[in-house]
Amino acid sequence: KYEQQPQINWGQPESTFPILMRVVNIDAFFYPIISGLVISVGGLTESVTKHSAKSLLDYIRALKKSKSMVKVAKIGKAFIRLFDEHTKDGRVILPLLVTLDKLLSHRSLDELLQEQRSDFSNQLVARIRKESSQCTDIKRVMAIIPVALGLLDASDIDLVHNTLLPFIMRLLVHRYPRIRRCTAEQLYVKLLEDSSVVPNTEHIDKVVSLLSEVAWDREKVRQSRNQVADLLGIALTEKDRVGPAQKKVTKTAVDEFASYQSLVETAGR
Repeated sequence: KYEQQPQINWGQPESTFPILMRVVNIDAFFYPIISGLVISVGGLTESVTKHSAKSLLDYIRALKKSKSMVKVAKIGKAFIRLFDEHTKDGRVILPLLVTLDKLLSHRSLDELLQEQRSDFSNQLVARIRKESSQCTDIKRVMAIIPVALGLLDASDIDLVHNTLLPFIMRLLVHRYPRIRRCTAEQLYVKLLEDSSVVPNTEHIDKVVSLLSEVAWDREKVRQSRNQVADLLGIALTEKDRVGPAQKKVTKTAVDEFASYQSLVETAGR
């Protein structure tokens, strides 16, 4: 005898997301569902954010348990695709950064960061650097900070030391005071948790003191930033150390007599 199935309330996120995850492994549905989850995880509604994040974390956890690393890598490629398809579009990039931060903080992407043959770390670092360039959206730049710090756990030492750490040092002298302060605070916590991510750990105590004591939201912090970089063994270019050149305003000299002569000539015509 046919039993009527209970109706699904699609307006309830605790019901909707688990159902969607049942079909996420179908190729035709994979990218649309992952894209939708990203927007939901980084959304404004607490209930949607909570249940979408749980569904995504549970899905990745199940993949790792079954050793389906190819599918985990597929998720990483979906994130990169979202960056490429929505470059500089805050409506997508901000939720994407929030999602990445959540996954990195839960260690859900560790295998991708540690896999020697994976270029996920390089691809992601390139995307967040591109997004931060000339970005005037403070929320978006602030969302980049924890993602950049989470990527310090990547196994590619050359990427971490020569690209990622100099990028973080540039955030310490960002034009927006709030970005500088936020970077200093989060870098301080990261170094307390794991100082092995930097080239030189000999002066960590001095560095964490500088990060906590310097008023990073004030002007003229470049000298302090340079000191932090030097103590950590982070190589900076001369341009990074000195900062952008100040544009000189040159006034064009005005010859009053030439102007008077032009006026006389015009009147005599």
